[in-house]
Amino acid sequence: MINKHIDKVAHLFVSYFLLTVFSLILPLWGAIILAFLFGLGKEIRDEIKHKGFDYKDLIADLIGIIIGVIYV
Repeated sequence: MINKHIDKVAHLFVSYFLLTVFSLILPLWGAIILAFLFGLGKEIRDEIKHKGFDYKDLIADLIGIIIGVIYV
């Protein structure tokens, strides 16, 4: 199993990356929503198939999105 801290950092970076890529083809608000929905969808999948929904992962996703908004 992935170390919990590495998992949170991975969520942060993936959300940042998704926001950055989506912002190239969508308005910023659309990129924010789509990046958030990817993170939410991943947590819903985890709830159904694995360990369960982890709100801390969603917080890490939001932090990645915020960092992306600052730097985009």
